[in-house]
Amino acid sequence: MDKANETLAERIGDKQPQRRRTITEVLAEKEEKAPPLPQGQQGHQWPPQRGPPTIWRLPMVLAVTGMAKSALWKAISEGQFPRPIHIFASGRAVGWVASEVIEHIEQRIKARDQQAAK
Repeated sequence: MDKANETLAERIGDKQPQRRRTITEVLAEKEEKAPPLPQGQQGHQWPPQRGPPTIWRLPMVLAVTGMAKSALWKAISEGQFPRPIHIFASGRAVGWVASEVIEHIEQRIKARDQQAAK
């Protein structure tokens, strides 16, 4: 068979495009590959992996939440969104703790689901 008559399926064979993994899948895989516990400590749980808190600047918060800048600042002033922290004691640079923003989004999802259940 010459290349001109070869179909796309024949050229790539059984190869399927690889699906991108979600963060949850990557973390679950990482937990599965955790090193074995030392002998005699089989019932012991590994402490959760904790690192320094991640700080998100304004463009990231806007991208993650889908909010406009004015809506974000209004929600903060009304106490409906986590307040930013000053990155430096003397400066205007601010950021949000990523875990607080994620927690806020998760609370909004729970509120939506509870509202739909009523």
